[in-house]
Amino acid sequence: MALLEQRKKKLAAEGLFEEQNKKSLPKYPETIGIVTSPTGAVIKDILHRLKERFPCNVILWPVPVQGQDAAQLISDAVDGFNNLSSKDEVNIPELIIIARGGGSIEAVSYTHLRAHETREDRVFRLLLEK
Repeated sequence: MALLEQRKKKLAAEGLFEEQNKKSLPKYPETIGIVTSPTGAVIKDILHRLKERFPCNVILWPVPVQGQDAAQLISDAVDGFNNLSSKDEVNIPELIIIARGGGSIEAVSYTHLRAHETREDRVFRLLLEK
C-alpha cells in the first residue's frame, strides 16, 4: 500500500488528478473497447452489467493482465484501439476499459505503472485514482 500511496502523490504533483486534465466520457457510447483477459471473471461481469444496464457494442482486445509481458501487451492493445480508422470493418470505440479482476492493489498498480513507464504516451496513471 505504501508504494501505491507514494505513486499517487507523485502523480498528483504532476497535476494528473486535476479536473482540467481529465477527459469527459461519453454519456451513452455506442461502442466500448475492453482490454482484458478473455477468460477471467471480470469480462463476464462487465458484459453482464452492460447487457443488463447499458446495451451497446463491445469489442474485446484479449490480453493477459498479469505477468511480465502484461504491461506491454496492454499498452499495445490501447494503441490498437486508438489506431482503428473508419476504413476498418469494426466500430471505433468511444471509450476503452482496461480491466483486471482480483489480486492485491499493489499487483494491480504495479502492472499499470509499469505500462506507463514503458510507454510515456499512455495515461495508465489515471487508473490509480480511487
